[in-house]
Amino acid sequence: MTITPDRYAAVKARHRAAILAAATAVLTEGGVPALSADVLAARADVARRTIFNHFASLEDVVLACLEDELNSAISSVADAVDRSPTGGAQRGPLDDLETSLRGTDLPRVVSRIARMLEGPGSSEHELRLQQQAMAHLAGPMTEQVRHRHPDLSALDAALVTGSVLSGLTVVARVWLEETGGSLDPAGRRRWEDLLDHLFRTLRHGFSPAPLSPEGL
Repeated sequence: MTITPDRYAAVKARHRAAILAAATAVLTEGGVPALSADVLAARADVARRTIFNHFASLEDVVLACLEDELNSAISSVADAVDRSPTGGAQRGPLDDLETSLRGTDLPRVVSRIARMLEGPGSSEHELRLQQQAMAHLAGPMTEQVRHRHPDLSALDAALVTGSVLSGLTVVARVWLEETGGSLDPAGRRRWEDLLDHLFRTLRHGFSPAPLSPEGL
């Protein structure tokens, strides 16, 4: 029986989706150490070789899963920017970015990604994730800023977006260290406090800590 190109593409897409869905489930349940080719093949109901027809390595599978999570965040951020009000000269790009981040459930995304990366040897994945996050979020967010602020230069749009995202990476790391990614009310309040600190610092600069009596 001859398989037409369209049918072949559909089968290939279905296999890839099944692999990613299975990998996401395994990573959410047990982190990176729980993922193996045998486990993934069984959960996705595909042959081992099918996995490596789609991905060069299991690490690439992990990164593809994280990319899906980030793409979800990208869509939420873009939607939040579109929903935010325009305020003429009184409302700048930093205000739009703050509104968008506060209108997006980023704590849930950050917490899910952290669970997916849990386990020994996850530091390299975390570093690559930060690079992926910058690459994937910066472009769409910069375009949204330029769309809403057409008088802003491309350089300034990229600078303000990059500054926010770099700070957000630090906020996410500190939040995870302090709360363990908890989504309870206390964890969410801490996230909001850290966002407050981030945008206050971006607007007004760093406030040096007062010297202790010993340091005077």
